[in-house]
Amino acid sequence: VGRVSASKWPVRSCVNLMSSLKEIRFGHAGRESIIAKCLAMLPHVQYSALPSLVYQLVLFSGKQTGGVIFGVVKFFEQEDLLLKQGKLSDERQKSLVQTEGTVLLHIDVALKQDVTIASVFLKKLQDGQFVLSPFLLAVMLCISRLHRFQDSVFGILRSYFTERFEDNNKNHKWIKLSVGRKTKEDQYEGEEGNINTNITDTSHATVLETIKRSKLGWNPVVQPLVSLGFMCVEYNNSKSITIQEKMMTLGCKILVSAFEIHPLVRTE
Repeated sequence: VGRVSASKWPVRSCVNLMSSLKEIRFGHAGRESIIAKCLAMLPHVQYSALPSLVYQLVLFSGKQTGGVIFGVVKFFEQEDLLLKQGKLSDERQKSLVQTEGTVLLHIDVALKQDVTIASVFLKKLQDGQFVLSPFLLAVMLCISRLHRFQDSVFGILRSYFTERFEDNNKNHKWIKLSVGRKTKEDQYEGEEGNINTNITDTSHATVLETIKRSKLGWNPVVQPLVSLGFMCVEYNNSKSITIQEKMMTLGCKILVSAFEIHPLVRTE
């Protein structure tokens, strides 16, 4: 195992190599070593080979799948950042979103083959210590397609959104008290002084970017996005009308955007 991990892997052979290694029994440490080696190879692999490589890696990882998927998510988040900075090659710029969509399809297939993949991954999200990105949200929505995990996924997302909205409220009130004058956001306040969530909110931006990409090959997330929209609209919080309104606003934006982009959603 040490020799395999330390040796230089030919980039073109990564998929076949992972497929072969999948048939060999490894201890926990050995498996971790191979996983780390393969994740480190991702930036060097052509986009066309990434979906198959991720699929083989997920199946290889077994109980360590949660960390593997996070590694894949981190890789694509970094690629998205490079895209925004204009640092990707022309070839990668043209095919990044489509490649992400194909990877999501392969992850979706792997989830159906082994439900423990979803279980292990969700456990790592339970504490809420993560930053939601379009690709991470897409993976979570893929998991929600498995009926037994839908409530868990939407519960995590519900907590994530409400906590961010609460933090935004607290930060806004603190700024108002500290500065002693109206901030730019005050122009969005309603009659009761509650700030309506606008499109610049990071949660909104992340969700709407995911919807935008869903028409570019992220097919597995379309129906779960609609379910997420209804979950937000139906959210009830008797302790905070402001948070309830923000969740409803988010849900409405999800449903309207999905309606505009996808003919199938309009039909349903």
